[in-house]
Amino acid sequence: MAETVIKLRLNQQQLELMDRTIAQGVAADRVALVRLALLENPKVAWRLAVAHMVAPSGNWTVDADDQSSRSNAIRESLAKSAAQAGSCCPRW
Repeated sequence: MAETVIKLRLNQQQLELMDRTIAQGVAADRVALVRLALLENPKVAWRLAVAHMVAPSGNWTVDADDQSSRSNAIRESLAKSAAQAGSCCPRW
């Protein structure tokens, strides 16, 4: 898995707070402190991941999953499906 670089823009007060927290022994450095914060706050981590996926960085691709079935009824249903045809969803 490739490493992802995330750049944080912090003001001086935030940097000082991070440094004081590190001095208390909570984490070894700023990177470790950010990782700890993301582990302790999964909703924030999820929002960060979604923002990364949505941003046009070229790191993510979405392709249609090939659908198949041994049942004729399901094959016919898939053939008639608007979602399978791609007509129900916008294309970016």
